[in-house]
Amino acid sequence: MEISQLFIYPIKSLRGIQVTNAELTPLGLRFDRHWMIINDKNQFVTQRKHPKMVLIKTKLSDEYLHLSANGMDDLDIPLQRDPSQLANTSLATIWNDQCTVSTENDDANNWITKALDSKKPLRIVRMADDHQRPQSNAERFGENNTTQFADAVSYLLCHESSLNRLNDTLIENQLEPSDMEQFRPNIVIKNSSDTSLPTLAAFQEHKVKKFANSHYGFISCDPCQRCIMPTINLQTAIKHPQQEPYKTLVHLNPMPDNPKAPAFGQNLTLLSKSIGQTISVGDQVSFIV
Repeated sequence: MEISQLFIYPIKSLRGIQVTNAELTPLGLRFDRHWMIINDKNQFVTQRKHPKMVLIKTKLSDEYLHLSANGMDDLDIPLQRDPSQLANTSLATIWNDQCTVSTENDDANNWITKALDSKKPLRIVRMADDHQRPQSNAERFGENNTTQFADAVSYLLCHESSLNRLNDTLIENQLEPSDMEQFRPNIVIKNSSDTSLPTLAAFQEHKVKKFANSHYGFISCDPCQRCIMPTINLQTAIKHPQQEPYKTLVHLNPMPDNPKAPAFGQNLTLLSKSIGQTISVGDQVSFIV
């Protein structure tokens, strides 16, 4: 296989960044889901209830995370935590987990509240340095794996052939095709141009046990069960009136243990030898079924 695209999502549920290479860490690609947004009840916020989050764009520089939204000045958040934040920690809830977090400054919190037209105050937070969030399901993801603010594990892989199969079906049904970014992958793979090598057909990534090359490797966990987020238009933040591509995916590729829910993409965990290595677009990776 070949790595064809890489994406980092610095703030959970905001727009991602397409990159050509990234550092592999136990918590995901460096700076992936490094921040999240919480409400006045200290609960995490996503596009499921705030679809306008998809319209806020992110960009990383050497020193800052830059946020931009239509009609607003850009916001710059330092990558290095302000020392004053170290003592200003609180608890935030993501799914069933409580995490110790530190809050960004008032300017950042006011900016995100305004950008999302929230009637109640929102805050941008990052994980406290001394806090680790363990996996909520050790049987699926391994006892020793931790993550930051991802829903499940720290890496999500998607296959171009699977998107092509989905889009062929959508077009046959006179529906608009989907964009890979709607599924928020970290790693996108495609079959090698060398036709003498083995290939993966659509949705066969679910059968793979391991993806690896001489520098890094990933253990495959399970298919990613999709919610309604891929039905949100990336340009308008409007949910598809017919809940597409969700409904089409249910028929094409249901979850093995839940035929009423669709699967797209595969959850991965990083092999320990891979920590600190760089993954790049164009890398060749082998797979073991």
